[in-house]
Amino acid sequence: MPIETNNIKTVLHSLNERTKELNCLYLVDEILQDFNLPLESVFSKLNEIIPKSMQYVDICRTCIIYDNKEYVNETFKKTELKLSAQSFSDGKKIEVCVYYIKPVKIEHRTIFLSEEHKLINTVTEKIARYIEYRQLRETLNKKMASPETKSDIIPTGNLETWLKSFSLSPDNIQQITRVKIIFRKGETICKQGALTNHIMLLSEGLTKIYLESSHDRNFIIKIAKPFDFIGLSSLYSENTYTFSASALVPCSVYLVEKETLKNIFFKNPDFAYQAMKWFSQNFSLLLDKMSSVSNKQSLGRMSDVLLYLAKDIFSNNTIEGCISRKDIAELAGLSTESAVRILSDFKSDSIVTLNRNEIQIVNEELLRTISMSG
Repeated sequence: MPIETNNIKTVLHSLNERTKELNCLYLVDEILQDFNLPLESVFSKLNEIIPKSMQYVDICRTCIIYDNKEYVNETFKKTELKLSAQSFSDGKKIEVCVYYIKPVKIEHRTIFLSEEHKLINTVTEKIARYIEYRQLRETLNKKMASPETKSDIIPTGNLETWLKSFSLSPDNIQQITRVKIIFRKGETICKQGALTNHIMLLSEGLTKIYLESSHDRNFIIKIAKPFDFIGLSSLYSENTYTFSASALVPCSVYLVEKETLKNIFFKNPDFAYQAMKWFSQNFSLLLDKMSSVSNKQSLGRMSDVLLYLAKDIFSNNTIEGCISRKDIAELAGLSTESAVRILSDFKSDSIVTLNRNEIQIVNEELLRTISMSG
């Protein structure tokens, strides 16, 4: 009987420790979703959370070292009873150290459990990836906020005029505009998983870029406008499309062979710079979309989509009828039914008006407030 009692106590102790570790991971993930909080405050919150996951909570303290600077709370003290893990973010070392500030009485157990080693390694990696993502967001936000970047987001003139503005030779322009394809509304421009030997340059129209799923619920990544590249991500990587694209309105697309485009980039830094700037803007949009879908409720997501369409695609507060309710739902990561219901609620609250297929934003300030509150 005593043996059974001891076994039960051991199992209960183990379960209790796993519960503390899981709670720690949940709380760490919650803290690392805030990219506006000062980094020092993030580390301070983590120093409060991590000790609660260890065996001896009352005497446990942590220290986070980043870029050769230590971040600790008031009651921290170094001892020889230490557990640590390291990682790197943008070449800078980050280390999470766990200390017991008083001697520990060991009862047939090690001071630090193997699961605690794994936990600290996991938390350290999460912090390193958080810092990388945070720095990338800040860099892209500064880039997007600069007057030079903003002025080039919406191109003007026809494609040939735009290409000439980068000092491309007539031969280069002829190579880029040699093969032109016209797509009718609704036609598929490229298919997810299909092989690609060309990069496409959209000259006229609007296309939707989306990820396909097996349940007839796609996820639209972005709406491509004239002078957007389609498939540029495959230039130096896999020879397959990682997404599908279809025409929202009649579109004109130029097919450019990969090697031709590489040679033009190599010989013309201005054009290569424009392509990389477009790529950076596209990546920034993707990060914002990931943040919206993962962190915001349906109202916040819908607000983000309406503002994106109005400001970035149509450059006014009218969203044209070529964007269907289903497209809006797939941009927001919602069901069509949910999207229609939310639009109806927005109409009742005088945030938008619905004129046949068009959507008119009439209270942009309130829409932005809903977007910010999530």
